[in-house]
Amino acid sequence: MRHPILLVDDDDRVRASLRRTLESDGWAVDEARDGVEGLNKLTSTPFSCAVLDLKMPRMDGEQLFRTLRSSGLETQVIILSGHGDIALAVEYIKAGAFDFIEKPPSAEKIRSAVRQAAARYAAGWKLRDHSRYEAFRYTLVGSGPALGELREILAKAAQTRLPVLITGESGTGKELAAREVHRLSERREGPFVQVNCAAIPEDLIESELFGHEKGAFTDAKERQMGKFALAHGGVLFLDEIGDLSPRAQAKMLRVLEQGEVEALGAARPVAVDVKVVAATNQDLEALIAEGRFRRDLFYRLNALPVRIPPLREHPEDIPALVEHFTAFFCWENALPPRRWEPPALEALKHRPWPGNIRELKNFVERLLIFAPGGTITPADLPPEMTRPPLPDAAGAAGRGAGLQEFLGEAERAFLLFHLRLNGGNIKRTAEALGLPRSHLYRSLQKLQIPKEEYRED
Repeated sequence: MRHPILLVDDDDRVRASLRRTLESDGWAVDEARDGVEGLNKLTSTPFSCAVLDLKMPRMDGEQLFRTLRSSGLETQVIILSGHGDIALAVEYIKAGAFDFIEKPPSAEKIRSAVRQAAARYAAGWKLRDHSRYEAFRYTLVGSGPALGELREILAKAAQTRLPVLITGESGTGKELAAREVHRLSERREGPFVQVNCAAIPEDLIESELFGHEKGAFTDAKERQMGKFALAHGGVLFLDEIGDLSPRAQAKMLRVLEQGEVEALGAARPVAVDVKVVAATNQDLEALIAEGRFRRDLFYRLNALPVRIPPLREHPEDIPALVEHFTAFFCWENALPPRRWEPPALEALKHRPWPGNIRELKNFVERLLIFAPGGTITPADLPPEMTRPPLPDAAGAAGRGAGLQEFLGEAERAFLLFHLRLNGGNIKRTAEALGLPRSHLYRSLQKLQIPKEEYRED
């Protein structure tokens, strides 16, 4: 994986020259015009190497370099300077810079320096890759009220030894919630072991969960530790718990009540210290009524219930999720950094997303691959995402609404959608709709659209 390179220089010609040189070698390159812009990019996207000019407005290269070193970011730094002062170069190298190059740098010199700096970064990344990857990938993203409440519940659930039952629709992030419980608990240094109960055949689930001794059954050619034993001292995440077989449910209840696991074919049970976090998108109480899930196991697992809200209940978090997925996929696929225009993000907030966060994540990844350019605009979105939702015709009919009332609701929904798509800006909305601003103002007043929904600039 080749992580991108960031060029931080206030001289457009220098950046353009360096960019051509590095892109000809296959590097993904991003740019910043000063230290402040550079710092914002470096702290939001993983770069393997940053090439910094020392003399820049707002925040110069020296201040940016010191800030990067003190922040713990491990991006390799190459300093560019118009003065080839040996003492200054030694000072920067001692402070952690990878190289110090006098301007203007030769193409071969910059190529070699970037190649070696990226190799050093990659070598260090391999040592940290798993934990960094998981920390970036498995982050609960969002700052709305629903996510705030969820974080509080998870923090409380993490501080006890009781089992946790996470419920929610498919794609809402139940695994992320389970990992958050592990991260916030005193077991964070212990293992996090995950089992998808629906993916393991019924005749193997007991062996997977509880282990088996050699010769316990026909194909048991050697001893195998179960997931409970592997999770000792940590957290065992049982996804799709509703698909657990009745026999496995009975043994699960014994583990939760007695803290002991008996492997298939074992002479005696073994004590385990495991916090169980279970998850399901099924209605377990309905399964109990059908005789497919044990009531006593449900009560034991449901000691600390956690509900993950569907995405439609916290659409305000969609822009943050999109930015997070964009940074992640650009990093994972070594794509150039991308940005979203606010109207494009706003359009995504008004979609239903029945597949929840998983659907949104998959959509972002596809769009990054196929959308041209470094900025994603509403034009890059599928047409249905930039069309306003129609008013509820059935609801209007049920209220006895006439044609004029229905058309008024349709016009109001149409204008509100485009206002929000354009950040409430009257001028941009009028231009997008091909209307004079005076006409748009009259429509807003006629339809009694609140003034908070729009602004002049």
